Amino acid sequence: GETNNAVLDGFTITNGGGETDGGGILIANDSEPTIDNCIITGNSALWGGGIYFSGNMTGVVQNCIISNNYAVNEGGGVGIGSASPLFDNCMIINNSCDGEGGGIEAHNNSSFIMENCVVSGNDGAGVGGGIRVFGGSPTIRGTLIANNTAYVEGAGMKFTDSTPTIENCTIVNNQSSVCAGGIVAVYDVVTIRNSIVYGNSPESLCTIQGGSFDVSFSNIEGGFEGNGNIDSDPLFCDVSNGDFTLAENSSCAGTDNSGGDMGAFGVGCEEPFNNYSLSFDGVDDDVNIGDIDLVNYFTIISYVKPDYSLWNGDGGEN
Repeated sequence: GETNNAVLDGFTITNGGGETDGGGILIANDSEPTIDNCIITGNSALWGGGIYFSGNMTGVVQNCIISNNYAVNEGGGVGIGSASPLFDNCMIINNSCDGEGGGIEAHNNSSFIMENCVVSGNDGAGVGGGIRVFGGSPTIRGTLIANNTAYVEGAGMKFTDSTPTIENCTIVNNQSSVCAGGIVAVYDVVTIRNSIVYGNSPESLCTIQGGSFDVSFSNIEGGFEGNGNIDSDPLFCDVSNGDFTLAENSSCAGTDNSGGDMGAFGVGCEEPFNNYSLSFDGVDDDVNIGDIDLVNYFTIISYVKPDYSLWNGDGGEN
């Protein structure tokens, strides 16, 4: 198979698919190519709608966008079987599947590495909306896992018989029906360091059948026992616009195990942006804006829709 000297660079791969694996790209037979600066979008397959890795191999996927792909079974964006590729600076967004792992599904002891990526807006009809792993010891570092959905559990990530390490990640606003919207651990230990798990529904972490978490220096909504852990609003700069950097006064700033910042991103603003808006009919409507400086930091903008039925044709009032 191809070595890492084989490079696919700067291509858009779309509309691939069929009754097979790897709708956009199939990597098999011990191949270990580098896929760089590619857009893999709008593909479909049985497993691995965008990309499928099959066999004992590594390989590199970097600076790529993997979006809007679909799998009938598992791995809407990416499917991994036995392989251990590296994903670096990739966006895995808006993929879906009818099974498990809307963004990524890995099995057969696949110990992939993911660094500085975004896994967002993916949907798993079963579990693991963002990432679903069976076996192996993957490492996920410096990555945003956000706004993924699963109809059952583990909208952000679900690990079964797997021992992953999650470091400096931000896992936010993922939503499932039961157990946890953030991370689910089954049978084995999930290690979390220097990370933020917040705003997930129905809760942050969940264990099934002997699964457990080893958590330290992390901000876990609902709290979790462990050295350096906190439970506090992360004060993201602008959640409504997808900015998950931290405000200067965030409790996550400067509090990881090395004095750096918890989560995938550092400090990005002096204080969070709050958009207090209200549409109302004037009857018992209000918005609580808390204790703020009305003189220096507050602007009121109003838009008024006139009721022309109150006026007659010559400009006078009825």
